[in-house]
Amino acid sequence: MIKHKKIPFLMSGFLLAGVVIIGAQSALAYLTDYKSVVNTIKIGNNTTSIEEEFPTVTPIPPGSNQIIEKLVKITNDDSDGNSVPCYVRAKVYYSTSDMGIYTIQGMSNKWVLGTDDYYYYTDILEPRKTTEAFMKSLKIIGSDVNTNLTTEIENFDINVYEESYQAKDPDTQQIMTWQQAWSKALKKPVEAK
Repeated sequence: MIKHKKIPFLMSGFLLAGVVIIGAQSALAYLTDYKSVVNTIKIGNNTTSIEEEFPTVTPIPPGSNQIIEKLVKITNDDSDGNSVPCYVRAKVYYSTSDMGIYTIQGMSNKWVLGTDDYYYYTDILEPRKTTEAFMKSLKIIGSDVNTNLTTEIENFDINVYEESYQAKDPDTQQIMTWQQAWSKALKKPVEAK
């Protein structure tokens, strides 16, 4: 008989422990609140593109000055809605050095020539906005063309290269001037000539 008294006693002990555990969990669940929040972060970017109007050009006689119409502007694209305000700089160069020198004409006064021979747009370029004219035409100085090679040069390209850098300092989130922005981007001082 002693054996039978121990089994119900043990069973009631297990049952009591189970009730305590379930009750504690229920009480704990009753006193606990939980919410989940998802924070989506979008990374900004500054994607720029060159917009140009370049009509068909007539052949250039060797040794003569020639004005070539070429309207160039730069746009801060915003195809994904994440574009940030930025600064731009641009440079013009020939596909061959034998073409001599040129003069950019019709450039807005918002562009300044830097000591590194890049032209800097001094205003912030907002998303979906376009700069004022980087150039309207290019004057080729014919006396500078290497006339010994003009028979070999049938075609040449007038290339426009541009870069952009965000207007806000990545460290402080403060708006920078064009010199501060480009000095930070290039890790060297940038100044106007």
